[in-house]
Amino acid sequence: MDAHLFRRVCRALIPLLAGWRIEKIHAPAPDIHSLTIFAAGRKQVLVLRHGRRAPLLYLAAHKPPNPARPDAQVMLLRKHLAGRRVEWAGCDWPRRRLALRMAAGTGGAAGQGTLVLLDLREGMHLVDVLPPDFGAEPDWPHLPPPSGASANLEDAREALRALCAGGSTGANPVLTPALRRTLAALVGPGQHDARGAELPAASEDGVLDACALLVDLDSGEGDVFLYRQPAADGGTGPGEPDELSAWPLPASLRGNRAEEVHESSLDAAAIMGEAAAFTGLADAARTEAAAPFRAEAKRLRRLLAKLDDEERRLRGLLDQRADAVALQGVLYRFAPDARLPEVVVPEMAGPEMPGDDTPGQFASPPRTIPLDPLRTVRENMAAMFHRSDRGARGLAMLERRRAEVARALAVAEQSAAMPPGEGLPPHQARFVPAPPDKGGPGSRRQPPAAGTGSDVQRFRSTDGFLLLRGRCAAGNAELLRIASPFDWWLHAEDGPSAHLIIRRDHPAHEVPERTLAEAAALVAVKSWQRAAARARIMVALVRDVRAVKGAAAGAVRVDAVARSLAVTPDAGLEETLRLDGPKETGPDGGAGGEPAGRSTTRPVGKSPGAASGKPRGKRC
Repeated sequence: MDAHLFRRVCRALIPLLAGWRIEKIHAPAPDIHSLTIFAAGRKQVLVLRHGRRAPLLYLAAHKPPNPARPDAQVMLLRKHLAGRRVEWAGCDWPRRRLALRMAAGTGGAAGQGTLVLLDLREGMHLVDVLPPDFGAEPDWPHLPPPSGASANLEDAREALRALCAGGSTGANPVLTPALRRTLAALVGPGQHDARGAELPAASEDGVLDACALLVDLDSGEGDVFLYRQPAADGGTGPGEPDELSAWPLPASLRGNRAEEVHESSLDAAAIMGEAAAFTGLADAARTEAAAPFRAEAKRLRRLLAKLDDEERRLRGLLDQRADAVALQGVLYRFAPDARLPEVVVPEMAGPEMPGDDTPGQFASPPRTIPLDPLRTVRENMAAMFHRSDRGARGLAMLERRRAEVARALAVAEQSAAMPPGEGLPPHQARFVPAPPDKGGPGSRRQPPAAGTGSDVQRFRSTDGFLLLRGRCAAGNAELLRIASPFDWWLHAEDGPSAHLIIRRDHPAHEVPERTLAEAAALVAVKSWQRAAARARIMVALVRDVRAVKGAAAGAVRVDAVARSLAVTPDAGLEETLRLDGPKETGPDGGAGGEPAGRSTTRPVGKSPGAASGKPRGKRC
């Protein structure tokens, strides 16, 4: 988010902040702070992502997942800001800073707690007074007025080139890196893109567009432009948000990305911010979940290397059988108590050579076998046979052990590539399997904690989405407690079935139709329609599904159904997509022969407070 985009976001945001009450402060990640704000009877979340790379400020309806334990800075911010109202808000857009002055608290706190500064470079911190340069307007670059004359256009082109080749952004905050790239693309020859290639010559319209862009940015008003990547797998839906700009990008910078024009800078910033922040947090959660599996895979690779060394040692023991057999063939030559440092024996006993008149001679040249001089020749031979037998037994055991380690390594590598807890926030870590236990005589296994997810089955769709399905009523109820509001929830229509949720990284995360169809099929095989040719499955957002108070576990009310799917139940799909091991179930997949994770669908009449003749929703 460059300074010009930050300026437009702040212009739309500042009028809304006055009088808002800050309820909670969180730090979902080291570079992200979120303020839960209450105003006009609803809660919203002001999210700040700071740093040098892709900083953002946006107002969202969904709060990012928060860690279980806040750090010291968050505790300090809560002490001075929680429960207080915003009295004044100001913007220093050239330096991308937003200041909030809080109303005096009940304790009369003043000084450090009265001002909080939201800086896209440094983050959120409390200050006693605003910096001296806060709110200072920058010097706007002046260009010669372009006209139709070629001389004036060339003067404007040279002035634009000088701006693009000028000093750093710190010297002139108006000329942000994004603006310099756009001006360079519009001006043309003599300028280079990010890869160092010279840009093609620009027409007169390009110079006029560059001059008009600077004039538009000076006003601080206008639309905001969101650019999306092409849809994955050639789909027709919108792709992932990729860039947000305060001006339309030239074709050379836009590439094959789709352009969306938004009148509201807050809406556009929320789309971009939620995609970036939630995706980053999900990636961090996946990395954290994969860390123990990567460590286990590294340990298993070291163990395989040790097994290779052990195999070489055992084969060395096994090779002593040849020496023992050779020594056995010449044992008659030595006295029973003979002790020698070495014995010379033929390499191998072969058939008599043709034309050889001496029977019993060997064709191969002799070789020397070193012996233990403290033992007799007979004792050395017996020790060699004993060691070779040990080598043979050890190799058989080693092959079995190597196969076990190879299987464990394959599982660890697969789990590291696709950790089972993909997309799960930190407070849902109980549904991430613990790292593999090394075991051993001295290790202690802790008993599993209650609610470790044994009532929830995990699947991975073909597109890589995590699917969670309840095994029973308790598992169905648990799904709503662990799901995010923007996850998809699936259930059979007009009858009992298992509940299933599709995990999403952020509210704008598109779920392919193939994943929806696979999730619906997983619900169908654990529903009252499992024997039907086609099953009808409803799809709703988790935020529209609420548990019914006082009812049995798993009973929910659906306030809004997003869509309905018709799928063919496929029992074989479970084994294909399953991440968990099989579990003993009843004859129909659930306890007592009922569909696993079943819940009862009951029609409901009018609810208190509902419109006449229109039920508020349905119960499942």
